[in-house]
Amino acid sequence: MNHEANLQNLSLVLSDSRKLNRLWRWPGLHIMGDNRPTVAAHSFTVAQTAQLLGRIEETEFRQVINWKELYEKALNHDFKEAYTGDIKGPIKNHNPEVKAHIETIEEIFANDMLYSQLSPVYADMYKHILSNGKDNTIEGQILKAADSIDLLMECLNEIQAGNPSREFQNAYVDGVRKLKRIELGSVQCFLTTILQELLDSAEELVNIKAVTASILYEE
Repeated sequence: MNHEANLQNLSLVLSDSRKLNRLWRWPGLHIMGDNRPTVAAHSFTVAQTAQLLGRIEETEFRQVINWKELYEKALNHDFKEAYTGDIKGPIKNHNPEVKAHIETIEEIFANDMLYSQLSPVYADMYKHILSNGKDNTIEGQILKAADSIDLLMECLNEIQAGNPSREFQNAYVDGVRKLKRIELGSVQCFLTTILQELLDSAEELVNIKAVTASILYEE
């Protein structure tokens, strides 16, 4: 087997992933918390959150988790932003047509800048890895929840720091509502127990706790 031919240009995976270290989230907004989060940091904390949700699913609800799939989904869910930059959620999710166009653009750039440079075996492999995201599998639903939970954590950090921008509170409310729609036991555990612990940890979040309670009791 000609390993050298197969391995050609795989260095791009490493160099492109490092671009996420310098790619800021929340573009255009003033950040008052300790650090402006990067896409790389977000990917790591989403993976940690997905791991926690997966363990809760296994332990409390006896679900079977494909850990390889879950870790690949979590670590790589925003990799294509190395080519397009971070696009804010309200823009990306404005409507299904806009979301589809943005996903098409991401795929075009990933193909031009990565897949087309790799040998066929690794091109197909990375097309799967980088497109294997928020599907209807339990791993895809855990990723969807973990992504929203990490957004909530970023919003709470800014609200606690006294950031006056309404965008963080609006994003928090939208995130809680998205989580309510995910039918996973681990997500309900997060909303009823883990999130409450977070909200109880700081006096600055007392108003957000009331907002959260009103959302959770909505029909």
